[in-house]
Amino acid sequence: MLTMIPMAFVGGMMGQFMKPIPLNVPVALAVSLFVAYVFAPYLARKFIKFKKHSEDDTTTEENV
Repeated sequence: MLTMIPMAFVGGMMGQFMKPIPLNVPVALAVSLFVAYVFAPYLARKFIKFKKHSEDDTTTEENV
């Protein structure tokens, strides 16, 4: 994110062209980081079905 700071100080026509980039890229990175830390684990837990083991579900070689 800090690499975008020097782009905010570019002058002239190139500065006008580059003005939105250092403002939008850090916001997009922050939102992406938020989604990666909050929603990705939640969705993974929701979509991956774990098999629940019960006490009656004991299959060993002795019982077979």
